Amino acid sequence: YLPSEVSQMWLNGQWQPVDFIVTFSSMEHSGLGRYGDPLLPFGDLETAAQLYCLSKDDATLFIGIPSHKKQSMILYNSHRIYGPQRLKHLTANWALEDVLPPWKKLDYDIRKRSRKPIHATFVLKKQPLPV
Repeated sequence: YLPSEVSQMWLNGQWQPVDFIVTFSSMEHSGLGRYGDPLLPFGDLETAAQLYCLSKDDATLFIGIPSHKKQSMILYNSHRIYGPQRLKHLTANWALEDVLPPWKKLDYDIRKRSRKPIHATFVLKKQPLPV
């Protein structure tokens, strides 16, 4: 579905929550304006929150994003690289089940690879919101 179609279904009460979501090399661009979207410093976090709302209570999220073991970075207006600080906000309300490649392999010289970062795929399980 196009985002406009999802919005319309949501507003009309016709949206059926999904079992799983797969996104690869997309969220790191949200809110940076590179593809004509409005500038939103937390556009990636807003997108993650929207995915949470569109999924079933026990949904699984597969998210492929540029990642680093120690450092977060924004390469304006290209993309973000997710280190532990930004990653914990992006995956709030989701429990980590797996990461490929293993987290320990995401410790590379970020200055040399900032234009071609390593994309890790995180497998996450939706957690209930605190009451």
